[in-house]
Amino acid sequence: MTRSTMAATRVRRVSYALIGESLHGDAEGADPDTPAARVIDTLLHGAGPRP
Repeated sequence: MTRSTMAATRVRRVSYALIGESLHGDAEGADPDTPAARVIDTLLHGAGPRP
């Protein structure tokens, strides 16, 4: 496996994990915009601390 293939695989796994946690991590009846915003913010800004 090449380095770029390994990086793409890792990004894919992290993305799927993020989406799964966002879907299953909130209580029933919670606002659906909250997990959606979490996914979009992480995809756009990464998982590091925000200023």
